[in-house]
Amino acid sequence: MSEVALREVWALPFKSQEFAKGPELVQQRGKVELRLDHETEGGGYEWTAIRFQELHAISFTAWRSCTRDQVRAYDRLVEVDPSGWVASLASLPKGVKHYRVFFDEWGCYDVIAQGFAVADD
Repeated sequence: MSEVALREVWALPFKSQEFAKGPELVQQRGKVELRLDHETEGGGYEWTAIRFQELHAISFTAWRSCTRDQVRAYDRLVEVDPSGWVASLASLPKGVKHYRVFFDEWGCYDVIAQGFAVADD
């Protein structure tokens, strides 16, 4: 089985192994947000969010069950292209993308959405 092509679109500026609480998934109609807590230089913790726009699908795989291709997205948001998952879904508009991110000892989030933005909360 060949590896899928992954294109990095954002690298975490911190390490997921240093999360205090771990990723939090916040879902609202048509949107999903992955909130990530991380230590600051001053020793405190703050949150950064990856916000996906025009959500079409989301999947989580616990780290013990992740494939090699999923682990390749370690601490970085990547675009999976071509994506068999996108191809298998019906009635998707043009321009949707399959995003993936893997967090140490948590697992992998796969998201099909129109786009994303990163914000500090």
